[in-house]
This record gives sequence, structure tokens and C-alpha cells, in this order.
Amino acid sequence: MALKVFFSGERPGYGTVAIGGTELTPAGLEIAIQRNLDDKYLGQNQSWHTTPYWHSPARVESGLEELRLKVGPEIVDGLVAVSHMPLLLWARTGGIERQGVLRFRGQPLGSHAASEDTVELRLAEPEPPVQETDNPPEDDKTHLQEQERLREEAERKEEQRQQDERRLRAAEAQVRKQRRTRRLRLLTLMLFILLLIAGGIVAWQLGWLDRFRPTPNEPSKPETSSQTNAPQQEASPQPPAIQGRKFVQSYLQREPKPTPQEMAASAKEREKEQDCEAAMILYNFAADADADQAMALAQRYDPDTFQAGPCVKSPAPDTASHWYENPAKAGNAAAQRQLGKILTSKHASGPVYDQGIRWLEQAAGAGDEEAKKLLAEKGEG
Repeated sequence: MALKVFFSGERPGYGTVAIGGTELTPAGLEIAIQRNLDDKYLGQNQSWHTTPYWHSPARVESGLEELRLKVGPEIVDGLVAVSHMPLLLWARTGGIERQGVLRFRGQPLGSHAASEDTVELRLAEPEPPVQETDNPPEDDKTHLQEQERLREEAERKEEQRQQDERRLRAAEAQVRKQRRTRRLRLLTLMLFILLLIAGGIVAWQLGWLDRFRPTPNEPSKPETSSQTNAPQQEASPQPPAIQGRKFVQSYLQREPKPTPQEMAASAKEREKEQDCEAAMILYNFAADADADQAMALAQRYDPDTFQAGPCVKSPAPDTASHWYENPAKAGNAAAQRQLGKILTSKHASGPVYDQGIRWLEQAAGAGDEEAKKLLAEKGEG
């Protein structure tokens, strides 16, 4: 709640500040004077500072509805020059702090107005004391009205600022809420996609999707000469042949177990039948078990030896380097040369390039002329 504050001069350099409409107590009461013009505070020696300076009144009297503070030159001299400006008075005590517009009843007189030339005036009959009245002179009324207008304008601006801050905080909270909602929706969508992918992978591994794969019927056998004159009979439908993973599972369960060479031969047959899934699985099983089969599979993907087939339609250097590795470790100079060539062609330097150079050096050490030529071209010979 705003204070009702009035200043009344008593004599040069001294006056009374009346504070009404407050629950403040006299004990430990301090005040600070602030200019609305630049928000600076009255300090010592009539100086003004950007931080509050708290003054302790010489005496505080407690009335029925107001506190009366006796102040001296420390405050009065600083008010003389700014009494025409809108001022705020801040008061605090016991952890309570309040403020109000400082109004003047009459013009304050600074302590410099009392000089030795006024001695004779003191001997003369004293003037009657100024009676405080609720009806100040016309000039004071205008001054008070101006101060009241400035105070109301300051309060209106402060209220507007607080409203703007509240609207800004509400807008920021709404933006944060929308961002959280978008993130939650995105995370939910990503989780749904991951679960869908994981379910598809599990279904594929368990063979649940094979029932949806169309299987072509076996081609019918040509008619023999003895059947040319016989009436044609409707061919009975043939059960579809198993393909893909089911074929591989059935094939690998045979007894005795097929050798890598037998698996490679069966893979070729499956490739002819356009069963690329079963063919490539069998090729991989054979290459994992035998270095020669790994060499053959690597050459199918190597750009230098690639030939398009039903199941391998384009070269794949990365796949070739994977299958070259086992025969290269087994001492196959051709595998060492091709593995080194692929690795050094992928990177101009670094660990992968250095590994490729080591494979070329091993192949060259085994007498591979092409490996020696590659090392010379790369300046490693």
C-alpha cells in the first residue's frame, strides 16, 4: 500500500516528514529519497547515487494515524534543489518496506539560509507559526496536482510493465508446452516405427512372412510322341516347391551334412531357379566354412572380376573385401593383392590405407607381380 508523505519546513535546514497510512513502527525506521527523473537516491552531502542510501531521522514521533520524522540538513539541504521534481520516499523497518510520493507543504529552506545577518530578525517579534492546513496555496495546489499526476502516471506505467511481463511469461510457458508436446509426439512416432521394424525383423527370422511369398509352379514336362494322339487330359496341380529360408533349413538338416563344395553347387542350382534368397544364404555358409569358396564369392563382387548374374547384379567392393579377408589370411596372394587394392582405393591415407598397403606388401613378398606394380604406383615400392 502506498504511503501518504508530506514534508513541512520548520526552519532553515530542518523540517518534519509526516508519514500516514502505514503499519511501520518508529523503532529502527529508515528512509530513502528517490528522484523519478533518473531513479537516483539522495546520499550524503547532497549527492545522488544509483543505489538506495538509507537515512536515520533525528527523531521519530508516533501519532494516532501517522509518524512524524524530524530531519536535518543532511536531508533538507538535498531537497531544496529538487522540491519542484516528483520524488518518492521509501521507508523501512522490521523487514517491512513501503514507498509513497513525497509532497511539500511550502518551500523547504536550506541550512545556508540561516546567516549572521538574521540575528536582528531573531530579536524581533517572531512571526506566527505556519499553520498546517489541508488547503495549501494555489501554487502548492498546482505543484501537488503535478506530483499526483506524475505519481499516477508512474503507477500506470508500472502496472502496464507488470501486465506485459505476465503476458510474456504466459507466452513463454505456452511455447515451452508446445515444444514438449511436439517432442512427445515425435518420440511416440519414433518408438512406433522402431517397434514396427523390430516386429518385421522377428517375423522374417521366424519365417512367418514366407507364407505370403508367391511360389511358381514347376514347369510342365513336354508331351512325348506317344501322347500326341491321345486326348489331352487336364494336368493335376503340382504342390509348390519350398524356397528361401525354408529350403536352406531343410537342406542343412540332411544327413550326412553337406560339404562347402556341395553347398556352393546347391547355391548355383538355386540361383538358376531364381531363388536368390536361398542361393546367397548357401553361398555365405560355404564361404564361411572354406577359404576357396570365400575367394570365389569375393570375386563375384570384385569390380575387377565382376560378371552380372541373376542374384548379383552390381559389383560391391566392400562385400568383396569382406570375403577376401579369410583367403588372404590363409596366404592366398591373389586375395591379398585384391584386398589391398580395394582398401587403398577407398582411402588415400589413414589406418585403412595402411592396412591395404600391408596386404599388397604380403602379396608382393609372395611374388605377385601385379602387387609389386601397385606398390610402385603408390610410391610404396
